[in-house]
Amino acid sequence: MKSTLTAALVAVFLFLSGCAALESINNNPETADVVIKIAVSQYIDAEQDPALRVLRATVVRDKVQKVLSVVEGNPQLSLDDLEQDFRESIDWVTLDPSDKILADILISNVRAQLDAKVTVGEIDSDYSVAIRTLLSMIIRTTGYYGI
Repeated sequence: MKSTLTAALVAVFLFLSGCAALESINNNPETADVVIKIAVSQYIDAEQDPALRVLRATVVRDKVQKVLSVVEGNPQLSLDDLEQDFRESIDWVTLDPSDKILADILISNVRAQLDAKVTVGEIDSDYSVAIRTLLSMIIRTTGYYGI
């Protein structure tokens, strides 16, 4: 589960880096909502035990709510803030060295891609709205698991 949680967080961060993905959230939120629900539920449903599924859904919700609170609390959200919050949401101590390396490389690579797309280190309002929408969609999806 440790590796899967890291992979899920990194996947969300990778999703945030795609211009087309963020634009599709703003332009076609219904389709984005379906994609998010499927991706999140597949991750949660990978746990075979129903009680552990609820636990996994709770962990996802709590981690995403933490990221959302950072996004909502910063009208001028910076890439540094977003990267720091993703890094802090990963339980690095419990990861195998190879998972630590993978997570670090992926987050650093996404950060470099975002640096190339975002001027002056701040995420513009359209992207900020899309990020908040994406995170809210994830949180709503965890509600299907009775939490």
